Amino acid sequence: SVRLRWQLIREFANQTDYIERRDNLASTQVSNRVRDIGSFTVVTDWSYRPEQALEIGFKFGMGSATNFDTTEASLNDQSIRLVYSIAEQGQARIEFTREEVTLNRPVSSLPFELTNGKAYGKTWLWNASGEYKFTKVIQGSLTYNGRSEGQHDVVHTVRAEVRAFF
Repeated sequence: SVRLRWQLIREFANQTDYIERRDNLASTQVSNRVRDIGSFTVVTDWSYRPEQALEIGFKFGMGSATNFDTTEASLNDQSIRLVYSIAEQGQARIEFTREEVTLNRPVSSLPFELTNGKAYGKTWLWNASGEYKFTKVIQGSLTYNGRSEGQHDVVHTVRAEVRAFF
């Protein structure tokens, strides 16, 4: 893998990653887990911070993976995020992501590693979270995640937590 980070001016920054991966699992027994996957991924993440407390980010990724049985997966994703920070008190974050996985042919069993765990088709993800320090010893957090994968029903998850330090 190769990572390039740069910042032309204080407000704009970029991180770009290029990753090549080889995942080879052989077995003497018949198994649907056997794989020999070669893949590459390029991800670029742009962030704009007009002031210290606010960040707006855009992330774009694309990649391709091929298994020994000639199954090919093309992957792409895009996301946008907004982060607002309150100095020494907390942070609020909202993020939307679109992921897409296409295959060169229909398959009955898709190796998890071929698509990096992403579902076939289009997936929409959204997330809202916040953390706040009420006092020096009491902190709270609230997280909401939503997910819509392909033809499946939408899944909503909410988690709230309050911590006290003694």
